[in-house]
Amino acid sequence: GDGVGADGAGRDGGAALAAADREAAAFAEEVRDAIDEVLKAPCIRTTVLDCFAEGGYDFPVSGDAWRALRLVPAARAALDQAGVDAYTRRPSFRDPDLDLAYQVSGGCPGFAMDVPALWWHEEAMLGGIAREAASGQ
Repeated sequence: GDGVGADGAGRDGGAALAAADREAAAFAEEVRDAIDEVLKAPCIRTTVLDCFAEGGYDFPVSGDAWRALRLVPAARAALDQAGVDAYTRRPSFRDPDLDLAYQVSGGCPGFAMDVPALWWHEEAMLGGIAREAASGQ
């Protein structure tokens, strides 16, 4: 024989196709696991930590699962449309130059920054707020 199988692929081509199939199956399993993690998420919580990168402490998707979801075009598009960022685009409250009061004033987004229903109002995060009058008033 000439090393070409009935499907037109060479002997090595068959091995490459099998390896690609295994890789695709492993990737599909990663995506299923990532989706399972999202579906196991607890109830939504409202906390001042949502204003900061540290708000991701209990983000229900591990880093590996997050990366796997981002590789699926439809999932990436849905996450981007909702503004789900796994808290990666928020400042750290450990930053000594950050004005914490400014950062939390007016509230903060929950895990989906572009979904208005998931905007946490300042009062909901911090409770009843009493402010001192500015001097000179």
